[in-house]
Amino acid sequence: MRVVLAIADRSTCVRGVKKVNGIYERDEKGKLIGQTRKFGAIIVKNDNIVAQGFNDQYPGSRKCVELGCLREEMKIASGTQIEKCRAMHAEWWAITNATKMDSPPSLKEATLYVNAEPCEICSKIIAGTGIDTVVMLEGVYPANGIQILRNAGINIRYAKL
Repeated sequence: MRVVLAIADRSTCVRGVKKVNGIYERDEKGKLIGQTRKFGAIIVKNDNIVAQGFNDQYPGSRKCVELGCLREEMKIASGTQIEKCRAMHAEWWAITNATKMDSPPSLKEATLYVNAEPCEICSKIIAGTGIDTVVMLEGVYPANGIQILRNAGINIRYAKL
């Protein structure tokens, strides 16, 4: 799970991050101050990490740190209208990255590790991949996509730090 959290630290989501004089605040290490949407995912098969992902903009999109959060500008409530976001979720990126390899691995019977419960859209994508286990950081989450995963026969496990 520590690997997932390290990958999540690369998230570029600026939703909720404060600006000072039109610029997002950063600490001495260059990290966004107040960033709360840091999500990471890794796919493991046969004890090997085969792909990883974190919240980031889709290819060809300008970075939200340059433009601001589109969903905030549109006053879209958190957890709704995710399709309006310039970013792709960590799970989505991990699966996409797995498909971009020269010899893409089969995700059948792979395990996905995430630091929060996947949303409904990501859960539907996960359900179609052959991933058979999702391990998420132990915590309390809103009812997002876990029921979709369970309905698809995917094993759900929780991990502690």
